[in-house]
Amino acid sequence: MTAKGPLPTNPQAKLFGPTAIFVSTLLFTPLIGGAMAATNWRRAGDPKRALQTALLGLGAVVVMLAVGFFAPDSWESLQRGAMIGGTMGAAMGFRNEQRLLFDAHVAGGGRKASPLGPVLVGVLLVGAVLAATYAAG
Repeated sequence: MTAKGPLPTNPQAKLFGPTAIFVSTLLFTPLIGGAMAATNWRRAGDPKRALQTALLGLGAVVVMLAVGFFAPDSWESLQRGAMIGGTMGAAMGFRNEQRLLFDAHVAGGGRKASPLGPVLVGVLLVGAVLAATYAAG
């Protein structure tokens, strides 16, 4: 998805920077990066792009999980490739798209949001997955 047409503007809003979205996507899955990018679109005043971006992040995670669960164990390299490729692709796509929005936002006097909240959510999710994996065995 690319930012086509005039970009929405709301200088009062605080938007996450494209680098923060990129890193969060790499560390915590496209679900977190997609949520951050969707939040930017919503705060900028474009709820349609917000929904599209959120669904893109969710879809990327669903596809990666489906490949991980349903591909035969002998296809381990495909599973790894889908996880790494899907995450990298989503991270780069979110970063490139959000760079356009963020640059226009800053040029119009907008401010940058702290990525601390989404990072904490990501850390909690990773911790929950690790705890569940450890408890299972």
